[in-house]
Amino acid sequence: MVSLRPYTQIDEASKIFMDPVVLSRILLHQKIIIANKREKLVNALRSIIEKSTEAVKNNSILYTVIKSIEKSWVFRAVLAGKIIVSIIYEEGTGHQEAGGIAYNRLVKEVYPNNPMVRYSIGTLLIDDLPDPLKDHIHKSISEKLKDKPPHIWLNKLVYDIYLEKIITDKGSYMYVLLGRDKFEHRYAIKIPREKSVDGKPLAVGSTGNALSELLSGLLNSLEISVLTKDDIKKLLTLEGYDSSLAEQLIHYRKYILKPRAIIMLRDTYSQEEYVEAPPMIIEEYANLGDLDTKIRKKPLNNRELLFVALRIAGALALTHLSHLVHMDVKPQNILLREDEKEPYGYAPLLSDYVGLQHLYDHMVELKKSTPEYADPISLIRGKTSYSYDVYSLGTTLYYAATGRKLYSRILVNLMTMKYIYGSPVPLRVFLLDNPELVQYAKKMELMYKEYISKKKTINTTIFIEQILKLIEDYDRKQLEELKKTINTRIAKVIMKSLSLDENTRYRSAVDFWKDLVRVTRELGYTNLLPS
Repeated sequence: MVSLRPYTQIDEASKIFMDPVVLSRILLHQKIIIANKREKLVNALRSIIEKSTEAVKNNSILYTVIKSIEKSWVFRAVLAGKIIVSIIYEEGTGHQEAGGIAYNRLVKEVYPNNPMVRYSIGTLLIDDLPDPLKDHIHKSISEKLKDKPPHIWLNKLVYDIYLEKIITDKGSYMYVLLGRDKFEHRYAIKIPREKSVDGKPLAVGSTGNALSELLSGLLNSLEISVLTKDDIKKLLTLEGYDSSLAEQLIHYRKYILKPRAIIMLRDTYSQEEYVEAPPMIIEEYANLGDLDTKIRKKPLNNRELLFVALRIAGALALTHLSHLVHMDVKPQNILLREDEKEPYGYAPLLSDYVGLQHLYDHMVELKKSTPEYADPISLIRGKTSYSYDVYSLGTTLYYAATGRKLYSRILVNLMTMKYIYGSPVPLRVFLLDNPELVQYAKKMELMYKEYISKKKTINTTIFIEQILKLIEDYDRKQLEELKKTINTRIAKVIMKSLSLDENTRYRSAVDFWKDLVRVTRELGYTNLLPS
């Protein structure tokens, strides 16, 4: 029972639970997943905890009934994760206990004897509960969250910054909170996670330079954002471009989200140090959210699409000229900040310069990716170059224009993640949402299994060609959607960025940006060009 604990208001919540109307509603809405199973109490509780932990992730609670074999007593309880929110104990004689008294009976009298019991488990959505019990469920979940990052920093001062809201706790490497200083200036506060989402130590208990490497990319973004015109001219010349392009590119530095401050007091932290004085990155606050949120409301028209494309391609061009590969260009990493000087009243900012890699050779190891926006060829090979970012920006613009994603290519990437990298991916869910791709998935799965089993004898380039040939027809139909949706000149540029022939695709964001500038002028949208 160590991992189960009572809700602080268990007595009040249990009184509500005892109401026959409330209990009837639970019984009516529950989805039964285990019925009257015979088991030792300890094993039954392990199963209950496991199912309850899963349920709360899906915004559901667990209702369980535990009976003695002799039917002399029964416990009924509502759990939210590992918290017992409500509990009732009943005997065959009619004696009844609730709340803390019932919890103590279970823990101190019944549990130590580990009797044989029969138990049932049902789950139901929190929203299906009566309001009084629903309120207690939310409070119990909040109580648990307060004990852990990032909730533990909410409504507190950390380094003289008041942290007032969690923007997201879903990032692979960072928690993001909204903070403000004593002058009421607001910032995005990024705090590296204790562990990365794949379970590797990051801020707490890491060995080596895991945290330093993570933060070094942010320093690179700062370096790019302060490039001088002469710096850009030299970089352009080194890469074989006309140095006069620096006159234009200098205006794109402002579309890179740069840190205002980085606080890192040590290379690795103990849990106590991490809670009291965590590593922190202070960035500009993009008060209009991200591009993904904007696209979900409504795809962009020709003019606004060019407005966003120009700015992000220009920011990415400066990144590539600085010999850096971003590796995670996507709508969620394009943040929107209110700016009255911009044609659409906002500035799109390229963010998440975390863990950037320098590219001094032809290719670098691919260290991070998002399946929806990853280049399938690079993902299979595990190596990438500037053209990877070009592809990611191209898929972002395809989504921005059509409101749709390149689902056939996502399927390839999910297969690659599953079979080549051994990563858990939501392949089944993806196919349920896209049933027309099931026939391709079945054939593809066989090809991947054969490739893995005969990797030493099957040429990777040939394998890639076979996979891409399989989706060719479906892929062509998706790309036709782009031509139907936007101006043909803009579509042609985006199509080139999406090419699965690396010899045809733009070699870097500089070339991509140059063509976007040309099309902008041809269409008479010169007022969209930054100055």
